[in-house]
Amino acid sequence: MKGSGNTLIIVDMQFDFLAGGALAVPGADLEMARKIDRIANLFDQVILTADDHPVDHISFNTFAVHCVHDTPGAKLAVNCKGSVLYKARQYDSEEYSAFFDGRRINMIEGSDVYVAGVAGDFCVKATIEDLLRYAQDKRVFAIIDLIKSVNGSTYVDHDPFEGKVRFVTSDQVSKRIEVGQGG
Repeated sequence: MKGSGNTLIIVDMQFDFLAGGALAVPGADLEMARKIDRIANLFDQVILTADDHPVDHISFNTFAVHCVHDTPGAKLAVNCKGSVLYKARQYDSEEYSAFFDGRRINMIEGSDVYVAGVAGDFCVKATIEDLLRYAQDKRVFAIIDLIKSVNGSTYVDHDPFEGKVRFVTSDQVSKRIEVGQGG
């Protein structure tokens, strides 16, 4: 049974960020993608974000070439249904969050917003920061076992959100939503 007013935001679960990809995030793999797929059907709304870079994107000065428009590595590795928000499509502009400057924040319907994906120290972090900044009426949850970081750290090791985000596991999410509790 779905919970009331729950949104899942899945950040950048694309093949280039998984094991074997052009810019693989340690610990991110197809099993992680399947776990996200399994919990996605518990949510009233699912939003997916995805890098969609041109071939000459500015981020390639810092990172390996990744998620180039219309390439296999740019494809989503999760199979769940939801709205896809593409980002970083301009060659001269980096976008870690699909909600940068409050854009598209009104698309989020749930009062409880759960976030999973990669990378915890870049795009997931920026997404959560934008949620805290522009959607202050929402409660934000980070699904810590379904967030992987480039530097290998977790939010349990270091809370970059100063206590403003609730940290939960995917098992806790399943139990909380299935019984209709908000946390």
